[in-house]
Amino acid sequence: MKEAVLLLGANLGDPPSVFRQVARELDGATIRILSLSAVYCSPAWGFEGDDFHNQAILISTSLDPSSLLEQLLAIEQKFGRVRNESGVYSSRPIDIDILVFGSEVVVNDHLQIPHPRMHLRRFALLPLHEVMPGYVFPDGRSVEQLIADCADNAQVFPLNPNPGE
Repeated sequence: MKEAVLLLGANLGDPPSVFRQVARELDGATIRILSLSAVYCSPAWGFEGDDFHNQAILISTSLDPSSLLEQLLAIEQKFGRVRNESGVYSSRPIDIDILVFGSEVVVNDHLQIPHPRMHLRRFALLPLHEVMPGYVFPDGRSVEQLIADCADNAQVFPLNPNPGE
């Protein structure tokens, strides 16, 4: 079993409710949820739109990264996500990214791990730090270092700092 961190994101509908439903979908035979961050709120990234909600989920999985991605894409589709192939950012009911997968580096046509733009996005780094505060990336940088070096000055704040409540 490998540990990985997923990042849920959404700005349509009721994201916290969708996140709870997605967590129930994830937790099963091949994926176990170990920890959930608070749900964070931040402005839309790369386009004008409603604020986004994000939540990191620390999982343990027997799946390889590509099989995990396939399962995540199926869950996104089930919850109404229609992928925009143009590369233009847009509003969405759910997005599930793999931020890290143990200490693995994966680069192919469909997947890049660690997530290639995570270091630019405070809304990804803060929830990651909450579920894996001591994480060190394959290049030797810590999540704390990435947060300190992050040029993103967007207001990112937890909606509920105690997700179990």
